[in-house]
Amino acid sequence: IESAHKREVAIFARSIYLQGALIMPTEHLPDFLRGLEPVCQKLARIAGNDGLTSLALRFVGSLPGVVGVLAGQETLQQLESNLAASKKGNLDGDTLEQIQLVVPDLPESLVDTRQWQWNRPYDWIPQNSKDPKQDLEDLKAPAISGGNPLDTENKTSAKNH
Repeated sequence: IESAHKREVAIFARSIYLQGALIMPTEHLPDFLRGLEPVCQKLARIAGNDGLTSLALRFVGSLPGVVGVLAGQETLQQLESNLAASKKGNLDGDTLEQIQLVVPDLPESLVDTRQWQWNRPYDWIPQNSKDPKQDLEDLKAPAISGGNPLDTENKTSAKNH
């Protein structure tokens, strides 16, 4: 990142939540990502009430040379959370220093999602049934009863509930 910044190359960061592994409850981490658990716990303490999602988004946005952060979201609530975090702006120097102190140089096998070893698709999703695709759909289901707030066919919204 530093090299690109020095050469005035714009950087757009993505996969800042490590495919969700960084922000999921640590008890749901698959065995091959257990090495992230102590780091996630320390980062959660730094994040406090703001949460890991906000901390990660603001941390990456604070890096020199990063001009944009591409953060995925599947629900209106996640979108609103990401927007609220980005409005808070960059992290202060003390918080950046705290993060740098608790995040070791992690092995590529933990931070490069292309190297993750999957036994089958959706392995990282907590399995509640024998159908992993259904478990994925259950995770995507809206937390608010009354329908999906992003469904244009359904005129109810999250704010109406």
